[in-house]
Amino acid sequence: MDILQLLKHSKATDFSIRNLPFGIVKENGHYTLVSRLGDYVIDVRSFIHIMGLEAFTEIPEEVFINPFLNDFIALGKKVTRPLRQAIQDKILEKKFSESIFKMLFTPIEEVEVCMPLRIGDYTDFYSSIEHATNVGKMFRDPNNPLLPNWLHMPIGYHGRASSIVTGYTH
Repeated sequence: MDILQLLKHSKATDFSIRNLPFGIVKENGHYTLVSRLGDYVIDVRSFIHIMGLEAFTEIPEEVFINPFLNDFIALGKKVTRPLRQAIQDKILEKKFSESIFKMLFTPIEEVEVCMPLRIGDYTDFYSSIEHATNVGKMFRDPNNPLLPNWLHMPIGYHGRASSIVTGYTH
């Protein structure tokens, strides 16, 4: 099965062979580290083992079954970047049998896409004069919403993790 030929018939997607993001999905009650290609998610742990990517067999098992990517990201670019490249290379060089394809690639509609990161809190900044003005009107004089230093230095504020939501839709 030529995956790239198959993808030509997929819906329009931002997830081409050149853009393989990592994420977390839930399937049958279990979390799985995946990558995304077209309308499919790729089970990363299975891909490593079935495709013989020996350099990545030392990745701790819990990284593949965590509900968040934090531990995977903590491995650093020295692991994540070569892993993405190895997946891309194998997809480009190999035609997959139908049975292997079904083991590794799952239609996105058959899994629950999860929030990929555990976010404790964050600092955000007023990124535009409109943003700063709108917030300033809520907390200060609506006729004088900007602080005097707004044009001279970035103004940050503490954000709440509860305000972060996934934007994924099928």
